[in-house]
Parts: sequence; structure tokens; C-alpha cells
Amino acid sequence: KQSCPEVRYGEGKYEQFGRNQPYRALVQALSGVINDLLSLPESDLKQWRSRLKTTLGENAAVITEWLPCLEKVIGTPQAVPELQAEETRNRFQITVRLFIKALASETHPLVLFLDDLQWSDLASLSLIRDWIDSEEVEYLLVIGAYREQAVAPEHPLQFFLSTLLSTSHVFEIALAPCALETINQLLSETLHRSAEVSQELSQQVFQKTEGNPFYIKTLLSTWIEQGLIYYDPDLATWQWYLNEINRAAVPEPVLDLLLRRLQGLSVACQQLLQQAACIGHCFELQLLSLVNKDTPAAITTLLGEAIQQGVIAIQYQETTHSMSDNVTYQFLHDQLQQAAYALVDD
Repeated sequence: KQSCPEVRYGEGKYEQFGRNQPYRALVQALSGVINDLLSLPESDLKQWRSRLKTTLGENAAVITEWLPCLEKVIGTPQAVPELQAEETRNRFQITVRLFIKALASETHPLVLFLDDLQWSDLASLSLIRDWIDSEEVEYLLVIGAYREQAVAPEHPLQFFLSTLLSTSHVFEIALAPCALETINQLLSETLHRSAEVSQELSQQVFQKTEGNPFYIKTLLSTWIEQGLIYYDPDLATWQWYLNEINRAAVPEPVLDLLLRRLQGLSVACQQLLQQAACIGHCFELQLLSLVNKDTPAAITTLLGEAIQQGVIAIQYQETTHSMSDNVTYQFLHDQLQQAAYALVDD
């Protein structure tokens, strides 16, 4: 009986104000894959260590300089000799290609999800194109997401996509807004009411959000917080005040809704989120502790409020036998980070 392959997965996100950091999302995604390897039993980790060291050889330091976390797997390699600029670029591209080839195999396919490609850098796009064009790299799936309205005809991503889509193994999937029928099915199943009963509520949600999934989630959460949608224990059903919802003809900007949600957190938690938003979409507990001049334990407690409110989540936490400070958090959406950043006083 053939066993199912064990997929390795990593995700990364480009940021509007992080374009001066080449390969940002690629580094995040591949760091996640490496951290996943570190959670394996020692016997499995030993096999990966041998595979990676053999593949990278004397150029291993090229990758560890780019992905410092790899040293936790293969140790500190010998430094590589300095080369001219063009030779250095070629060595980097070839070594990274070999690294990807080592991570992606028939028994361990590699999946990388890269979000917000509209803010990606040319170096990242060039590297991805090299993997796609290479016959050496197999068992690799790269999923990229971007906002179509943010990509002008002269945008580098536009040229990148137009050339890639001409190949047989690259596909584009356009994600349309949620249709009214889809929203009604969601509300009907979530609120445990018939589709006929939830129809008018669904129409209001559709009109106010234009089918944007994040706006739908935000608006419903706001209505629940305001008591416009509530659970009636006597009737054992979810109910809503449709007249009040109808009167809210013009919805608040989503950023304003999110700001009000953040302002419901404690002042100390808001201040932490302001600092976190300045760091980026993802932020490490150690760095936030250093910036805030407080202990990791105290920071963790405060961030728990934001986790409960659905503002942030733990992206990565190192597994150890004792409590670890090596924790990475992430905002659950760009606009949540933007709302937290908006709290910062000029």
C-alpha cells in the first residue's frame, strides 16, 4: 500500500511598507518550513540535516546568511568566498534552487503561499521565475495572491504574470465577491435558521459589504457586539433586529469598525498593538518585549486580549519542554494592522 506524501508548507506576506526588504515573504515562508522541520523527531531531523548538508555542500552559508534559522538544522557552515557582484547573484540563485529542490520531493512535496504579491519585489519574482523555469525543481506548488485593482498595467507583477500564464503549468483563479446566495447559505447554517428566514438579513449584509468576505465577518461581529444579532435562550434560536439593521443604510468604513473594536481593548494592549503594527504584519514576542521594556510573560498576557478579540493569532511557537520566548504573532488581516497603526499618535 502506497503511503500518502507528507507535505511541507510555508506562508509569507509582502507588505506595503516593507518593499525595501528583498525576498520578505519568501524568507517568512521558508523559515516556516525550517521551523516545521525542527519539530520533527530527532531521527527524522537527522535525515533532513544530512540531505540539506549534502545538497548545499560548500555553499551552505549562502542559505544560512539568507535564512539564519537553517543553522538550527545544519549547524554553522564555513563561510563562502567573496565574488564579484554578478557571480554572487548567480551563486545565490543556483544555491537557492538546490535548496528548494532538496526541500521538495515526491515523498515531501513543498507548498509555499505568498500573499500580497502586489507589494513584492523584483528579486523575489525573479527567484520564483527561476524555480518555475527549472527542470530540476519538482514537487513544488507556489500559490500567490494579489489584489487585482492594485496592479497597474506597468506594474512589474503584470509582466511577471503575463509571461508565466503562457506556460502550461501555471494557472490563475479569479476570486469573485460572495454572491447573495452564498451569504444566505452562510448565515442560514451559522445561525441555524432556514434560508427563507435569513434571506432579508443576508440581503442587508450583501448590500453593505458588496460580498467582501472580510467585510462580512467584520460587520457580523459588530452587529453581534451591538446586540443587533443575539441568541435568545428562551427560544433557543438566534434572532436579529432587522429594522435597526435596515436603518443603518450607510455602513461605517471597515477601518472605523476595526478601530472601535481595538479601542475596546485595554489601554496597555492597544499600546502593544501600536508597536506591533509598526514592526510589521508578523512580529516576534522577543522583539516586542524589548521595544516595550517588559517581560515576555507580561507581553504574552496582554496579547491574549487581542487573540480573544480575533485581532492577532500565533503564527509560530517553538516547541520545547519549558516555556519559550520564541513566539511569532501575526495580524489576522491587513486592515487590522492598519487600524492598530492608526492608533499611533502623530
